[in-house]
Amino acid sequence: MRRFLQEHGRNERAQVWEIFCNNNAVYSEWGQLGGAMQKTVQKFEGVNIGKANVKSPGQVAQEFMDRLIKKKEREGYHEVDTQTNKPLVAVSSSEIDFDKPLPINLRFFKPQNTAGAGLLKKTNEGKTMALRKRNGMMHVIVSDSQKRLTMYGSIMLPGHKNEPGIPWLERYPMIHKDLQQLAARMPPRTILLGELVTVSTAGWVDDEGYDVDDFEYVESIVKSKKDLAWNKQNEHGHLGYCIWDIAFWGGGCLLQTMDARSRHQMAEELAKRSNNEWIYPYLRYPESSHGLNEAQLVTRAKKKKWEGFVLIDPECAYEDKAYNFHGKPERPKEVGKLKPTLEIDVIAYWDPDNDMGAYGKGKKSVGVGSAAVYLWDPVKQEEVYICDVGGGLTDAQVKEFANPRRYPKVWQVEFANWTPKGAMFHPVFLHERDDKTPEECTVDQRPALTEEAEEE
Repeated sequence: MRRFLQEHGRNERAQVWEIFCNNNAVYSEWGQLGGAMQKTVQKFEGVNIGKANVKSPGQVAQEFMDRLIKKKEREGYHEVDTQTNKPLVAVSSSEIDFDKPLPINLRFFKPQNTAGAGLLKKTNEGKTMALRKRNGMMHVIVSDSQKRLTMYGSIMLPGHKNEPGIPWLERYPMIHKDLQQLAARMPPRTILLGELVTVSTAGWVDDEGYDVDDFEYVESIVKSKKDLAWNKQNEHGHLGYCIWDIAFWGGGCLLQTMDARSRHQMAEELAKRSNNEWIYPYLRYPESSHGLNEAQLVTRAKKKKWEGFVLIDPECAYEDKAYNFHGKPERPKEVGKLKPTLEIDVIAYWDPDNDMGAYGKGKKSVGVGSAAVYLWDPVKQEEVYICDVGGGLTDAQVKEFANPRRYPKVWQVEFANWTPKGAMFHPVFLHERDDKTPEECTVDQRPALTEEAEEE
């Protein structure tokens, strides 16, 4: 049995989580330290039986347990002695020190996956900011007390997982150059939130002069090691950085104290007053959303082939939902996404010989026809089947993904709507997400099922 503690959970009380693997079963218990514990047992079958890449039930169970442990560590849990509760490893920090690496369990806020009724009402009354949703990958910029700059990925890693000694900014020389100009206009101990994106400066431009988003290109750069990332950018265009908020300014947390309109105006002014080409504020195209209601925004997103918009209550600050050390971002109700179609991150499995997904047909009979996709239920500590997804895969992906050993994967899927039973209408594969773990694809992305659907 291995025991892990989170000193200050969401209810500010210490939480305990215990887990062990016995043959093909994973046993876990969790709850408030000193209180009643909940228990789960999950059993696994072997995969690829009779093949060279066979995995025994015990191997599958062990891999599952290892993934859960990594997820808990990112959420701020640390392993302790089962008798004394003394830490066995270094404890993740629960504060931000601008002159030390950011804690790996730190997470800044994110928009709600869909805008709530209140936010949509304000939008239709012309009372929200509607900012184009950029289809990139979140990264954080930190300026320390000496104005030295560091870039972090969304899970607070300062470099590629396979090149931890090489800072992210060494991979993006154009962004780094412009950030140094911005740093001269920023006070020390400042944190910017933004996304790596494709930009018109590098030739990613449509016929009206707007940036064209290509998530797969961004992902390919982020996933590559430095030398390959350089070569790709030199050949196909450098990435830019889109600032979507200012988290800290001079050591003070603006997310908690300043209204959204003022923060975004600061970001816009910061970028405009600096002589740079590769860094943009979120308000780069304010005319694209000024005065438009919900239906008009959806129409514009479809016409421009944009991912959608982020709707923001301009008068709000995010207070206790601005950031936390739980390893999972909070989602304030005052900010939400508005998209022409729905998107979700899911856990994908493909192993047709064990009833997960299907082979293709005809010339694709040895490739992926569809994968079975799931969401993780953190309460029941289990994966919940949603449906099969096969549309959207290219011919190359049909072959490339046809290896059960490479699963589970995290897929981003686009679909029209939810069915009453919690499946997806017309799901289409969009991207593979290497920046997320399967256990981050939680079931709360799906609307609550009706009693009738649950009974069926």
